[in-house]
Amino acid sequence: MKKTITILEDDLDIRDICTLIFESEGFVVHGYGTVANFSRDILPTDIFLLDVRLPDGNGIDVCRMLKADERFSKIPIIIMSAHINPLLHEQNYGEDLFITKPFNLDYMLEQVELLIDNHRDNL
Repeated sequence: MKKTITILEDDLDIRDICTLIFESEGFVVHGYGTVANFSRDILPTDIFLLDVRLPDGNGIDVCRMLKADERFSKIPIIIMSAHINPLLHEQNYGEDLFITKPFNLDYMLEQVELLIDNHRDNL
């Protein structure tokens, strides 16, 4: 069974690069550029990758919404941002991991795999 990742990122270049990388590793990728499209089409997934700043909302609110929904509350979430200083990121928004942009693609892939494996081990 292929792993799935759902990406909420408004920057098309970043979304395309992530899609290319994850698909090359055998993932099925669902990508969205807005909260509205994400919320309307949300599908079961193995992990969520959420940007903070979006044209119609933010990934922090989406993270909180997902964690409050029983259907998605146990699914790992990575929040990524170029606008939040990781050294000052003391507040946890419910995410499993916070990554600063620009990010290392190998590190991102490694962390995604680790979070999915840990999640599946705990089912």
